[in-house]
Amino acid sequence: MAGSDQQIVQQLLDKFYPKLNDPSSSVYLPKIIGEKYDPDNVGDLPVGALPSDPGEKAAKQICAAVAPFGEAYIPTPGVSPTIDLQNVTIAGLSNVKTDRPIAGGPDGRTITAEVQFLTLPAPLPQAVTGTGNFILDQQCCTTTDGTTCKSGVSKHDEEGKGTFKFTIKSGAATLVIKIADLAPGVLTLKVSSVEFKPVLPFEITVDITTAPEKARQGFNNLAEGTLNTNEAQSAIIMQLNKSLNDDNRLSGLGQILTDKADQYLRDNHLYPFNGGAESLF
Repeated sequence: MAGSDQQIVQQLLDKFYPKLNDPSSSVYLPKIIGEKYDPDNVGDLPVGALPSDPGEKAAKQICAAVAPFGEAYIPTPGVSPTIDLQNVTIAGLSNVKTDRPIAGGPDGRTITAEVQFLTLPAPLPQAVTGTGNFILDQQCCTTTDGTTCKSGVSKHDEEGKGTFKFTIKSGAATLVIKIADLAPGVLTLKVSSVEFKPVLPFEITVDITTAPEKARQGFNNLAEGTLNTNEAQSAIIMQLNKSLNDDNRLSGLGQILTDKADQYLRDNHLYPFNGGAESLF
């Protein structure tokens, strides 16, 4: 039965998916995404401690930069800088085109779809951007020898707050979609997962608004040097994908896809009305 379902589903996909890339279609994917998800507030992204190599380098630079005149700071041993991105808004996802989806899984009803971003011309967006606020935190301590914390001196947190923007010029995403119901006049789609895969590295700029005006550019350069590494950006994208895979978000996307596909199939008489794939068309 699985083979029969897979054949039916694949033929349905092959008939349907070109319409997702057709600007004249009622199910044109850039329009569907643009109506609901461009722009899209994905909330807070608690990136946390930066990976070891860029984290260690940034920690030393931060502590050295914030030390008062006549003193020397080093990072508290074992403590890397942490970053939290807050109130993040993603824009530009409507420049999207789907490759041929593939039906599979034990019952033939699992769809894997690869979509490409930023391949279509203007007036669609020509970049995917993320904007919001950020907090950069590093714990430092006073040192007299450059390697150990001075005994009896308390450790202290150095915190920088500001705004950020990242700009992605190329990327893709993989969606896994399950057909929960497929029967005469019935189609229910449930999105199981979304994996956003931008090409690294992309550009991140920051403005640390809590830094003194004269020192702001130096702190901005320090933060950008840390964030514009593959390791740091991979950590950011990992948190973004966690947000994109929130149960409510996946459920909402599944409902939108269900509604659009259902209406198209009804309007074009493409629902299967018996067990044979030939009845699709």
